[in-house]
Amino acid sequence: MLVTFEKKLLTGFSLVLAILALLGILFVKNLFDYQKAVSLRTQTRQTIIALDRYQTHMADAETGQRGYLLTGNPSYLKPYIYALPQIPKDLAQFDKLAQTEPALKEKLPDLKRLTVQRLDKLKHTIQIYNLHGLSAAKPLIESDYGVGQTAQINRISTNLRQQLDVEVAQKDKRIAQSSMVAILVGGIGAASVIAVLIYLLLMINHEIYKRKNTEAFLRRSEAKFRAIFEANLIGVVFGNLSGQILNANDKFLNMVGLDKKD
Repeated sequence: MLVTFEKKLLTGFSLVLAILALLGILFVKNLFDYQKAVSLRTQTRQTIIALDRYQTHMADAETGQRGYLLTGNPSYLKPYIYALPQIPKDLAQFDKLAQTEPALKEKLPDLKRLTVQRLDKLKHTIQIYNLHGLSAAKPLIESDYGVGQTAQINRISTNLRQQLDVEVAQKDKRIAQSSMVAILVGGIGAASVIAVLIYLLLMINHEIYKRKNTEAFLRRSEAKFRAIFEANLIGVVFGNLSGQILNANDKFLNMVGLDKKD
């Protein structure tokens, strides 16, 4: 009974350790998945911010050039002059972000090509205006010179933004799922450990109860036997295999004609 109890106890604690080890593995795996999802979502959000910044700079270049051509006031060129060095920086950042953003990587070559073409036409129109005046630049303005590139850039940018928004939503969903899995694993694991510990406590309590009952039974049996031994109603003797008497009551001694000294 003792061996069986010890084996059960050892099995129970081994089970607790196994559950804790499994929970640790699942927790670490889920933690890596969560961190990866957060990192990917952050990168996608950075791409969206970079795309918004690029669109703003392109719009500033367009409006600055057009305002200057319509008014002849050099102050209207300020947005264009500011945006001009910023746009190559935006494209350079796109190169870095494209390493982890397949949608951007796919569209970036066309976006870069159209951007260079559009900036060249903006610059060319301003040069014509500065050299030959509005009359020379007016045909380019009225013919929407370079507007085709702008429309394509806007179409690519809008389509890319929609794809990135979908990616962010998907990654947010994966993050939420990882969090839910972590809560679920933690809850099930904690419940399992508590259940096993409760079982062990009940088993230990039951074993203690059985041992106490056994000890009480033995004490009662010993007391009854001691009473019979001392009552001298029958002869009782204790000995070993060699025939040596170890103990005997008075009734037995009287029967065989011996006394305590013998």
